[in-house]
Amino acid sequence: MEKLTATMEGYLETIHALCRREGHARLTDIAARLSVSKATANRAVSVLSGLGLVEGERYRELSLTERGALMACRICGKHYSLERFLVEVLEVPPDVAEKDACAVEHILSDESLDAIRRYLKAHVKEVVETP
Repeated sequence: MEKLTATMEGYLETIHALCRREGHARLTDIAARLSVSKATANRAVSVLSGLGLVEGERYRELSLTERGALMACRICGKHYSLERFLVEVLEVPPDVAEKDACAVEHILSDESLDAIRRYLKAHVKEVVETP
């Protein structure tokens, strides 16, 4: 799978969250959640669509393709593991951990993520695996 920029990963995560909650994502909701203009959100969605990760008609309901959903799940899983590590192991306050996990998830290597997940499995209960 191709590597997306941190910004594009953020859009993919946002679309994923909206689709889980609403069954679809609308450009207006994506823009509002990310605090960007509709034009900016539209450009990003066009890029994701061109990569085959998002489908739907312009200014209508959007959804993730199977590939897009898989990538979004991986990004969300990385975020979840990082946030749990920061909160449960390093005792970082949850609000700080959420922000830090969001920033770090885009640059963390798979090797480091695997090490964090191994640590969580060995020392923290109920670690959720993602693809």
